[in-house]
Amino acid sequence: MRDIAFMFFLPFLLHAAFRKPFIAVSIMAWSSLFVLVDWLYGFAALLIRYNLTFALIAILMCIRFKDQLKFQANTTVIIIALFFFHVFISSQLAVAPEFLVEKDWSNFWKAILLFFMITLVLNKKNHFLFFTFLLTISIGATGVIEALKWVNSGFFHQAKGPGGHILSDNNHFAIALCTILPLANFAREQFKNKWVKRGMLVAMLLIVFAILSTQSRGGVITLFFISLYFWWKSTYKLKLIPVYGVVLLLVFKLMGQSWMDRMNTVKTADQDSSFTTRVAAWKINHQVALENPFFGLGFKGPQLGEYWNYYAQFIDKDSIISINAVPTKAYAAHSIYFQVLGEQGLVGFVLYVGLFVSAFVTLSNIRRSLTKHKEYWQFKLASMLQVSLFAFAFGGLTISIAYIDLVFIILALPVALSKQLKILKAKSASPC
Repeated sequence: MRDIAFMFFLPFLLHAAFRKPFIAVSIMAWSSLFVLVDWLYGFAALLIRYNLTFALIAILMCIRFKDQLKFQANTTVIIIALFFFHVFISSQLAVAPEFLVEKDWSNFWKAILLFFMITLVLNKKNHFLFFTFLLTISIGATGVIEALKWVNSGFFHQAKGPGGHILSDNNHFAIALCTILPLANFAREQFKNKWVKRGMLVAMLLIVFAILSTQSRGGVITLFFISLYFWWKSTYKLKLIPVYGVVLLLVFKLMGQSWMDRMNTVKTADQDSSFTTRVAAWKINHQVALENPFFGLGFKGPQLGEYWNYYAQFIDKDSIISINAVPTKAYAAHSIYFQVLGEQGLVGFVLYVGLFVSAFVTLSNIRRSLTKHKEYWQFKLASMLQVSLFAFAFGGLTISIAYIDLVFIILALPVALSKQLKILKAKSASPC
């Protein structure tokens, strides 16, 4: 039934993509995170490569309407160009088998391509609203459905991301939901229809419970801190207090004892085997970067058993956090920062962190320039993007999704939004 419904919907989707570049790129971004093959079970799943199809349409539309595209060069663009070339070189020097490196490199350059396309096509309010709404749906729809499953199961279901995707891991899925939640709020505020606003509010509440029901400790902690950060950035601080109170009451009322027990393990993290494994991975990736400061070991390099065991010999040199034994089995870095540190070296790490800093500064400049016009949609989007950046940067401390499309999408939006600041300045400078 899903396949038939989607095949009926597909021609409308393709027709929309062929209308405007911003629609095509928005659909491309949506399809990169909304795993269609996880939703389709029959002939429609094997019919065409949907991601590739939407990407090709987006490229064709950008070429066709190239005169309407506006390029904005700023610090973030320069850093991401440097990071791209750095990763290209590290991939050529990578120690992992070629098929593993090729897969990660392919995903990476496609994400960078999407970054530049976003910065080119988003130029107006309706462009940003359409894009953020589709981005919210891409991951948020799965979150809403998982939350409904949780309710239907009597509050016992554990939420999970789309199968066969990097977000299938419950920790990854929780952080991704935390990242898109502020953008869902921006989209909600921009809609004028009160029923759409209420529907979006309900969807946001369900996404919150989807995050909680993943049973991801990192996701719950990230949700807590972005809630505080969101409250601090909000112009409705007093109104939010009772809302937060109701949500907390529901959490303690609805979440089961097993969920409470798992959250309480945060207090004894140093006795948790999963935590000690993470610490071992962090230490080994740190040692890799010290010996290979320029280009690291390339994609998947630190996860190879021979290299893992080699660098494990020197793990005691880093005595900030001590562990009793290093696992002989190689593990992922369990942190976007240590992942980049081990795979791209110290130079790549500095460039990667520089992307977050640059994007955050760009958003701060936009907010500062519009301090007297907080009602402007540009100010509100800049505020929510800061919360999204914070969510990914903070949540990424304990997960290895450094190169996921989502982060480059979030990094692209401040670049595109900065073009709006120039437009507003030009309008204010022009005579009446």
